[in-house]
Amino acid sequence: MQLELTLRARAEAMEATAWYLEEGELELGLRFAKELKRTFERIVANPFAWTELGSGVRRALVRGFPYAVLYAVEAERIEVFAIMHQRRHPDQWKR
Repeated sequence: MQLELTLRARAEAMEATAWYLEEGELELGLRFAKELKRTFERIVANPFAWTELGSGVRRALVRGFPYAVLYAVEAERIEVFAIMHQRRHPDQWKR
């Protein structure tokens, strides 16, 4: 199954990585990017293992960071539509 990110999800991933690179340090930013990639790999390996929030939307947590990947499983692909900081309101992704 193929994983695809929406433009919004790509922008959020880039924004979060940039924040860690700027506010933290190079190593922290690289670690975040690597862990986000691992989260994508875990989703592809077992897309139904993660918490369902309703209406087919699932949430996978990024290990070691306060971020979640929100996605939906479709017939032939997995669509990631948000990389969301966990302090945001849970319904933020709907906007």
